[in-house]
Amino acid sequence: MLSPVPARAADPVDACVASYVLAQRLRKAGDLVGSKTQLTVCMAPQCPTVLTRDCGVWLREVDTALPTFIVDGRDPEGHELDIRVSVDGQPISTVPGEAIAVNPGLHEFEVRSGGAKPATYSVLARPGEKGRHLQVVFPQRVPREVWILAGLGVAEAGVASYFLYHGYTAADDCSPACTPDQSEAVRVSNTAARISAGMAVLSLGAAGWLYWTRPRAQWSEPTPATPAPRVGLQMRPAGALFQLSGRF
Repeated sequence: MLSPVPARAADPVDACVASYVLAQRLRKAGDLVGSKTQLTVCMAPQCPTVLTRDCGVWLREVDTALPTFIVDGRDPEGHELDIRVSVDGQPISTVPGEAIAVNPGLHEFEVRSGGAKPATYSVLARPGEKGRHLQVVFPQRVPREVWILAGLGVAEAGVASYFLYHGYTAADDCSPACTPDQSEAVRVSNTAARISAGMAVLSLGAAGWLYWTRPRAQWSEPTPATPAPRVGLQMRPAGALFQLSGRF
């Protein structure tokens, strides 16, 4: 009773039939992406011809109905960036210029690039829509002006600290009876310290304002260039026909 019995491998035809049935159910439910995956399984060489014939027809129909998008990210100068794309919270493995297939309906695209704040965009995918271009322009992480103003603010804070210390030590040295010249030196040091401190506050405040109000990522949908109208002269035996044609 305990003697080993060879395990029977799953029948490949059973997998074909299962994918054949599941593909139809997913398609009716609106999951064209899932249906395409199952139809690809149904097209395997080991599947019966009667199944692959139907699956081939359905696969072409599903491919035609599937909306596709091309997503790319760029910097303010227009240079292409390395990006990571998620659709409805699910990471998508893509290469630059590769179309992303989604089911018809409303979807949320999220694009990340480096350490920049992710950019999200909600879009309605329509059946049969192919190669719709979504582009996101990521701003500079920190504008150069922020670093300049922050550096000035720190330098001015250092100058304020120096004058404050100089005035304090000068007042301590001549206390309790300071001469007019010594008192004037203390006053000048304290005034310089206050001015430098005020400039430091202004510089750091401006740096903070520029940082928090810097441009955010901008989404756009570039439209393909429309070919210019063509003008040509077509000769026929009955005469000449002047033809003006173009795409609008």
